Amino acid sequence: MSTPPPIRARGFALAALVVGLIAFLVALLPVAGLITATAAIGLAALTLLTRTLRPLAGSTQALAIVGGALGALAIVISVVVLAIG
Repeated sequence: MSTPPPIRARGFALAALVVGLIAFLVALLPVAGLITATAAIGLAALTLLTRTLRPLAGSTQALAIVGGALGALAIVISVVVLAIG
């Protein structure tokens, strides 16, 4: 039995990375940071959940993980800014 071919989830992974980077850059604006960070984490989760259906290429998975991590970091920064300010 052969494994199915890798799916082309690179678009979602790249979108997660770009939105995560934007979220990180605007994290000092609490509302904008939270919204964009949530979107980045959602895109990363969508990309990584497709891995259960078919395998992802290594670089695609890395893009999604980095995008989700930037989104999570942006949420932490936004919450700290909300708590301080």
